[in-house]
Amino acid sequence: MKNMFLILSIFFLITGCSEEEAKQQETSIYNKWNLVKFEPGLSPTETFSEGEITWFFQQENKLNVEIDNSISSSPIKPNGVYQFSLSGNSISIENMEYDFSINEDILIISDDPFSDGFKATFSKIIE
Repeated sequence: MKNMFLILSIFFLITGCSEEEAKQQETSIYNKWNLVKFEPGLSPTETFSEGEITWFFQQENKLNVEIDNSISSSPIKPNGVYQFSLSGNSISIENMEYDFSINEDILIISDDPFSDGFKATFSKIIE
C-alpha cells in the first residue's frame, strides 16, 4: 500500500512539473516571432505578412532579426544579431529599453505608445 502511494505521489509530481514547464514555454519570449503590426504613434500603422520580419529570441540572450528582401526597411531593428536582457516586463535591446507583454501567442513590444511611442505586435511562429 505504501509503495502504491509513493508511486502515485511521484507520478503526480512529475505530471505537475510537466504542465508548469509547458505553460512557461507558452508564455516565454524565447521563441520565433513574426512582426504583424507596427503602430508608430502619430504615423500610419504598418502591417506585415508572415515571414517578412522575424525576431528570434534565443536562450543566450541574443535576438536574431531577419528581414525579407521585399521589405525596404525595418521599423525597429535592421537585419542582425542583438544582445538583449529581461527585467520583469521590460526588455533592453542594445541598451534601448522597452516594455513587453505576452498573451498566449501574441508578443507586444512598446516604447510608451501613450506618448507618441511605438507599439509592435508579433505572433508566435509555431513549428
